Amino acid sequence: MNKIILIAKRELLTRIRKKTFLLTTILLPLIIFGFYGLIIYFSVKGDDGLNVGVADKANLFEGKMESKGDVKFTFMNNENEASLKEKLQKKK
Repeated sequence: MNKIILIAKRELLTRIRKKTFLLTTILLPLIIFGFYGLIIYFSVKGDDGLNVGVADKANLFEGKMESKGDVKFTFMNNENEASLKEKLQKKK
């Protein structure tokens, strides 16, 4: 029985001394936790809704498009093309 313990101890020590064993034992769990952290961060950070600006001078869509859930429609009837482009660049 004593010889089995000595052999097991020797095998364990030779495997622990290798760099690959140390790297996989320490770095692999850290990498997995890092990926989980990134997934949680990006899922919490994401925007909750989508804002859609509708430029409709003829009032064809007013009252026919309703905001539901995450999508919100904003009607901009009195805006000209230049001011709409400016608002788009400023992300308003």
